[in-house]
Amino acid sequence: MTAIIDARWEIKQFAAAMERQMQKHDADRGEEWKDCVPGDLVPALKAKLNAVLACKDKGQSDLLADLANYAMMIWSMINPNWGEVV
Repeated sequence: MTAIIDARWEIKQFAAAMERQMQKHDADRGEEWKDCVPGDLVPALKAKLNAVLACKDKGQSDLLADLANYAMMIWSMINPNWGEVV
């Protein structure tokens, strides 16, 4: 497994954008997603995808990070080794 410090520049930048989007919601949502099951998050993932497809401006960058965050949340729920340090 590749350590995150060895990741490509683009991956690091995208991960940073994802984290910024997550932090925007920390005060009101925190990590409540960890109490969900994947099926709870799939509708939100689909909604974010539709928003990305409909967006034609610079706001698409934040929407893409949000979309990726929903995918990450679902991935972390179904990946038995998600807690391992990378």
